Amino acid sequence: MRLIVRWVHGWCIPEQIAIGQAWKAFNDEGKLVDEKLNERFDKFAKSLVGNTRKFRGVNYK
Repeated sequence: MRLIVRWVHGWCIPEQIAIGQAWKAFNDEGKLVDEKLNERFDKFAKSLVGNTRKFRGVNYK
């Protein structure tokens, strides 16, 4: 996805998350089992929100 976004001159946030064996990463309620992975998602979400705020006032031509 990152490659495609860059190809169309989009901007990607620097953080990314890959989950190997994703079917094992979540419990029956849909919550992450691994606390470190949960922390990575929190950092990812904070980066997404922070970078979105940076772009809010940008006018594209």
